[in-house]
Amino acid sequence: RQADEHNRQSIKSLEEQIFKLQQDLAFYKGVLAPGSRRDGLRIRSLELQSTDAPRVFRYNIMLSRVGQDDASIDGQLEVFVDGRQAGKKARLELAKLSAEHSKKTIPFEFKHFQAIPATGRFADLTLPPGFVAEKIVVRAMVKGQDPLERTFKWIDQE
Repeated sequence: RQADEHNRQSIKSLEEQIFKLQQDLAFYKGVLAPGSRRDGLRIRSLELQSTDAPRVFRYNIMLSRVGQDDASIDGQLEVFVDGRQAGKKARLELAKLSAEHSKKTIPFEFKHFQAIPATGRFADLTLPPGFVAEKIVVRAMVKGQDPLERTFKWIDQE
């Protein structure tokens, strides 16, 4: 049993590493070959992983910038989890789900790309009992520009 559990943990770890490397590769391809896209801010990716604790998930958001401008870009990020609570549509703010990001908005400032939380780390979010998540909405706001919004499907919770 211990060997089976050890093998299961090893496989899970390797799968997580492969997933991360695939995301990194897609990110760098986008940075190196952005020709068909307009310049500006991008909500590049959202990595969401389940944990061994029920209703607790780990997340990481990657922002990037396309273009030749070397000035830094700064703004605020809002993150929402959309789903259902008691059969009705509900939207929960990340600030109410994550101790690490307890304010309504998350500030950002970078030249080329930024991970939230800091590079190589994850933050936790905890869903309340009875809430069934369906998607995550990430909205980036930069002064003088229209907000940029991207929606990500929620992961399979099995």
